[in-house]
Amino acid sequence: QREDPVRVEGIAIAPPRRVAVPTERDYDELILEVATQHGVEPGLVKAVIAAESNFKPHAVSRVGAQGLMQLMPATAADLGVERPFGVVEN
Repeated sequence: QREDPVRVEGIAIAPPRRVAVPTERDYDELILEVATQHGVEPGLVKAVIAAESNFKPHAVSRVGAQGLMQLMPATAADLGVERPFGVVEN
């Protein structure tokens, strides 16, 4: 049985998938929560993640940016990020 996703501010909040590897939809609830907490449009956060890491939490760019939002190590340190590959902190 397939459940239709609920749309909140342009983001499809979908039922959790039953796979071991996270997919784009698996981050929707977290994106909505964090974006709302920081007063940022959820669609913008999702677009940045898509462009920067393609939803791969362990992504590392050729210049050393890390994680979903591609934080540079110095920026992560300045922001007090202890786990740059941690989905919530990044």
